[in-house]
This record gives sequence, structure tokens and C-alpha cells, in this order.
Amino acid sequence: YSKSDLDACLAIYSANYSDLPIAKYRDEFAGALELPSCAWLVAHQGNDVLGVDGIRLEATNTRNASLLFGMVHPSAHGQGIGTALLLSRICCLPRPDAWTKIEMTSAGVSTGFYKQFGFKIKGEGYVAEDGGVIELYYTIVTAAAWEICQQESQTWLYADEAEALRDRLVHEK
Repeated sequence: YSKSDLDACLAIYSANYSDLPIAKYRDEFAGALELPSCAWLVAHQGNDVLGVDGIRLEATNTRNASLLFGMVHPSAHGQGIGTALLLSRICCLPRPDAWTKIEMTSAGVSTGFYKQFGFKIKGEGYVAEDGGVIELYYTIVTAAAWEICQQESQTWLYADEAEALRDRLVHEK
């Protein structure tokens, strides 16, 4: 992610969520893009930004990570971009000794997508002001699964990019 991607990332957010209760979190998303404790991956095709995903390690326990604001522009849904970004985020985590717990929230629009990767519903929360449902998900990434992601990701993420993001996650907490 670079500042030059900001407008395109905000447009992707609006394109995905403008008619949902979470549209009001657009400013929170914009602020999260600037947090040094988060690493962001942006999918480009030529000059076009097609997707953006973030990840953050917990400062006190690097076995816990959070996925942040993962989204692909609706015109690019179904092309494997979300899959590439999700697996690339997992590759950016430090290699787990045994396992890493990854948590995330979803407004329900991507429920099926995350379930196919083994994410399970942990619970539901409600956005009080408008009654919208936010689902809480988690998955466990084992060392073996991390290795598979590393091997598969070589087709879409250069090793030096993954290493740089991993360093940011580990050192900028």
C-alpha cells in the first residue's frame, strides 16, 4: 500500500458497502490504512487497484493476528484476487511454531468466501445504531498450512515483498 492507492481503496470500500450499515466505517478504514501497526496488500492490474487487504499481529501475542478490511472491487469478484490476497496475508505472518489464530469480522457479505478457507463463526455482534449484524470469525493456521501458503503464494507474491511485510508486522507493533 502507498498513499497513491488511497482514493482507489476508498472507492473499493464504497463500491462494496455503500448500501450496507457498515458504510459509515469508511473513515475508520481510511485511518487504518495509515496505521504503522498494520500491513496492507494492494492488488493492481496495470494502473487499476482491484483489491486491498490488511493484517495486524497482536502486540502481546504474535500467535494472534487480525485480518482487516479485506475487499475486492465488485467488478473483479470471482477472479481469484480475494483468494490471492487472503493467502498472501497468511504468508506475511511469521512462521508459526505450532499454530497462529487469525480473527476477523464480516458484515456477512463474504461469509461463504471465508468459510471455504476454514474460518468458523465465533459469534455475532450487532451495530447498535442501525441493528446491522457483524459476524465474528476465526481460523487456526498450523505450521503445515502456513508452509502450503508459502509454496502456493509464489505465483502471486514475490518472496521479498512477503519478507518486507513480515518484518513490518513483527517489528512495528
